[in-house]
Amino acid sequence: MAHQLLLGNLTNIVMISRFLGESGKRKLIRAIKECQVFIGNNDAANQIAEVGELLEFSKGQALISQDETDDDLFILIIGEIDILVNGRLVATRKAPKNVGEMCLVNPKAPRSATVTARTPVVALKISEDVFSEVAEEHPELWRNIAVDLAGRLRERGRLLEAPNEIPKLFIGSSVESLRIAEQIQASLTYEPVEVVVWTDNVFLPSRYTLEDLMCQVNESDFALFLVMPEDLIQSRGEASYGPRDNVILEIGLFMGKLGRKRVFLVTKRGENIKLPTDLLGIKILNFNAESSNLSSAVGPVCTEVKRMINKLGAK
Repeated sequence: MAHQLLLGNLTNIVMISRFLGESGKRKLIRAIKECQVFIGNNDAANQIAEVGELLEFSKGQALISQDETDDDLFILIIGEIDILVNGRLVATRKAPKNVGEMCLVNPKAPRSATVTARTPVVALKISEDVFSEVAEEHPELWRNIAVDLAGRLRERGRLLEAPNEIPKLFIGSSVESLRIAEQIQASLTYEPVEVVVWTDNVFLPSRYTLEDLMCQVNESDFALFLVMPEDLIQSRGEASYGPRDNVILEIGLFMGKLGRKRVFLVTKRGENIKLPTDLLGIKILNFNAESSNLSSAVGPVCTEVKRMINKLGAK
């Protein structure tokens, strides 16, 4: 038994040594860039390689334990892991993959699953604080997380119920833009579409925000997001305005599930908004924010939304 343990430890040491030193760091960065969260992002991968903690796990050892409150993201560099919910195996993943990303969306929520090493594993551990700092400079990382989560939603969606009788439109915005969201909802009152603004009992106090949001993604046929210049973003030494991280995440979730044609971005006319490049193909509608009549200002937006809903119908 002692001999087996020694061999296991030596195996882990040999595996992790591949990613030490300058040559090893280059291999580590390549592995990080293959992971969904950092895919193709050389700058972010370099930053994460500098600040992440490289760890090894023996077969059967837990990376994450269900109901715990830690908030680390793990990037699988080598090996395979099992994902268990209430002790039942629900999935396996093989490197390069990210695991534990839901804690980045809701750091206060306990872990929803246990993750154990199916084989010897080398993983890079990144705390929520560190990831958020890197994501401030690279907001597209939130979009990548959303795409990953949306992929799982699509798998679940294959088993779901029949289409809605009338199309359902979800409207998302920041608190500051809520007045505009509610006006769009009011303008669509007499149209054959169910409109849900994010405050309409969508997020229940007894449940986690992400859980409720994912339910809306599954149930909705269209989504509209108000994208306003509410945050100052520093990127490569330049300042620009853009939507908040949570709005980018929500857009990515809905786009991943519904496709680009069913998601609308609404912004003020004449504003220069910085968006992740993956969102640039979505239809952008704008309105005259200087108008004293908000109902008239959002009228053209509502007309275009109605046209697309009538054309595409429920999914």
